[in-house]
Amino acid sequence: MKERGAMKTELRLAKDTDLDTVISIIEDARHFLAISGSDQWQHSPYPARSDLAQDIFLGFGYLFIVDHQIAGYVALISGENPYYDKLSHGKWLESETGDIIEIGRMALLSDYRGQGLSKAFYQSIFTLAFRKNYKDLRLWTHPKNSVQQHLFLREGFKKVGILDFEGERWAYQKLL
Repeated sequence: MKERGAMKTELRLAKDTDLDTVISIIEDARHFLAISGSDQWQHSPYPARSDLAQDIFLGFGYLFIVDHQIAGYVALISGENPYYDKLSHGKWLESETGDIIEIGRMALLSDYRGQGLSKAFYQSIFTLAFRKNYKDLRLWTHPKNSVQQHLFLREGFKKVGILDFEGERWAYQKLL
């Protein structure tokens, strides 16, 4: 658990009983993306209930907790991702280990935005990844998702190329 001012934050593994809450978080983020001008998550059911249920079932889904309240969600996905083989206009950074974790479906509820909590959210992710011996962190986003792109760069990620997933997506990587 980390303390930020008077706020305590942590990541907690999501449980089956959290699925409806996770869906609410994703729908809140889907709305935020729409009003911010990004069409990410707008023209398909992705991430669908089945994607989120699978995250939880596989042990990839985590809730971001702020002062004992659920504030966000993230999927920390290990294993092979066939989309990563399709990187164009760049290349992945060389990693000392093949252990990769993808940071996906990251969303912070609107009630918690604008409070500087994204930094604590990312630090919680980095701490968990490090503890699990993942040193190669990857993520991607829509080219119009400028909010996330700013956060990625602030947190030390480097833009490494372009992936094709429901259109062009910008790929980022950070080595711990």
